[in-house]
Amino acid sequence: MRRAAFWGTLACLGVVGACRETGQAAPRATELAPATQLGARLELSTPPDLPQHLTVRVRTISGTLASFTGAITYDPRLLRFVGDVSDGGGTVVVNGEGQALVRVAGFQAGGFPDGQLAAITFERLGASPGDLRLAFTQAAGVDGSDQRGIAILPPLATEGR
Repeated sequence: MRRAAFWGTLACLGVVGACRETGQAAPRATELAPATQLGARLELSTPPDLPQHLTVRVRTISGTLASFTGAITYDPRLLRFVGDVSDGGGTVVVNGEGQALVRVAGFQAGGFPDGQLAAITFERLGASPGDLRLAFTQAAGVDGSDQRGIAILPPLATEGR
């Protein structure tokens, strides 16, 4: 986990350094392009070989994000955080050290083309996963648009993967 945080921090510093070297300033919030509607949801699946686990994928439905920060809340009586299983490109950091809260953040300059932002595994402690909620504190499209108003769609159960 510390290695991922290190590389994520290093990537961010590289972007800031690149902006300084070329004389370009990072865009201010007021300079961002207007938002286009984007949707995201949690996709829930049970791995066939681990029926006691639940994989939760954070996925965009329309549009492509280049960066995001957010959180997933859950009922700790029904689920226990196991770890990050993100397998897409870009830099993704998952922190599940808080009770009932998993923080996620990611960056990929060209966006996350398949829409998968993060994937997290939980251990089931009850028959139902309960109420999982997704919220973004920051989201930016590849065009620089502010996507904090991203529409959060209801979770979707998918085939086991």
